[in-house]
Amino acid sequence: MTRAIIKTLGVALVATLPMLASAQLTGNVSLTTNYKFRGQDQDVSKSKAVKPALQGGFDYAFGDTGWYVGNWNSSV
Repeated sequence: MTRAIIKTLGVALVATLPMLASAQLTGNVSLTTNYKFRGQDQDVSKSKAVKPALQGGFDYAFGDTGWYVGNWNSSV
């Protein structure tokens, strides 16, 4: 790499550091049992009395801009 490219990349990195410093990543995981909605089992394929569901997600907030990306999933 030439020195000009290295300097440009260095300046770009320094310019994005304040935004990266205020960014926040959070996550969650839970194990729930017998997932029901209005009295009906949501997972009818299992015949066990205890029907656990693994659920989890994450959120990434881009500092004070108000923008965020998130995801939530369930095994049911």
